[in-house]
Amino acid sequence: MTPTGGVGPAPAADSGPEAGPGRDAGPDADLGPAPGPRGRRGYWVPGLIAMTVLLAIGLAFGAGDLDHRSSSTLNGADVAEQIAVAIEAQQSAHGLPEVECPPSEPVRPGWRFVCTVEQTASERTVQVTEIDGRGHLHWQLNS
Repeated sequence: MTPTGGVGPAPAADSGPEAGPGRDAGPDADLGPAPGPRGRRGYWVPGLIAMTVLLAIGLAFGAGDLDHRSSSTLNGADVAEQIAVAIEAQQSAHGLPEVECPPSEPVRPGWRFVCTVEQTASERTVQVTEIDGRGHLHWQLNS
């Protein structure tokens, strides 16, 4: 029931021209200027902070790899061991062949040198070529 004793909605307490937003002021009421588009300036500051933090994390973890210097010489014993393991895997042998390489070779793309392989009482040569300046090698077993 309403304060007047009838059934239905109660009359609006303030239905004059001063009616605020959300109130039914009628179709001819002047509610003031329409609100303009909301500025997006508030999103720039958190976005810049997030980008700065992500950039700092990326530099902290990734900068160490940017200036990675590799050795200027190849260790002959390490090269010989790599070749011996690869030959064993390639030939499905049951034991590493004995491989001898020069004690050290300069790291230069295209540089070639020869190692010797002694396997089952026969001696063969391995032609080794450096692929790049980081010590990656290509080798070929000769008869």
